[in-house]
Amino acid sequence: MSSTPLTDTLRETLAIFEEGGAPRTTTEVAEQFDLGRRSAYERLERLVDHDQLETKKVGGNGRVWWRPVTEEGAITRDSADRDLGAVFDRISDSFYALDEELRFRYLNDTAADLFGLDEDAIGSDIRNVNLTETFESALYEALETKEPVTFEDYYPPWDKWFHNAISPSESGLSVLSRDITDRKQRERELARYETIVETSPIGITIVGNDGDVAVRERPR
Repeated sequence: MSSTPLTDTLRETLAIFEEGGAPRTTTEVAEQFDLGRRSAYERLERLVDHDQLETKKVGGNGRVWWRPVTEEGAITRDSADRDLGAVFDRISDSFYALDEELRFRYLNDTAADLFGLDEDAIGSDIRNVNLTETFESALYEALETKEPVTFEDYYPPWDKWFHNAISPSESGLSVLSRDITDRKQRERELARYETIVETSPIGITIVGNDGDVAVRERPR
């Protein structure tokens, strides 16, 4: 067991596991935080070292992770929300919790700023915000299936792309949204460069600032 305190990153990861809740796979955790599987695995292993999670190998190469019930597992929902809020108030991603009627139970400062809301929003219906059809459908899917839903979505009013991870719980839904607009812009630029290279009658090589070759003319 590690004696060092949990980092904010580990607390953020631990927060998606409910005590005695359903196990999660490494892939599910990786998708939740838009990580590679190795990075997610290393986070989970560190939580096992801290005695915060338990793990078990399943199948040939699979592994699941879960949060065991502790003596403190009888904490109230309000206390759990405060603990969760203490973690997510310190991160830059948008995070909020909804009840089963899709009313706000909690939202961190980033989410409040994005939605243009304040503390009076607690108890209000998220559908009063101008959601995209894709996002609203994902909320209903998570409520109905009780399974995590991850997806990327473009929100026109803000001209931004988000990677969204919706996690069901006994009390409703938790939503973590990460702004991936810069990544999407880079992908579009790379696609445009590739089109230029592929259609150019002369050889073209594009080199990034780090010296790596970003795009090279494909052999004909």
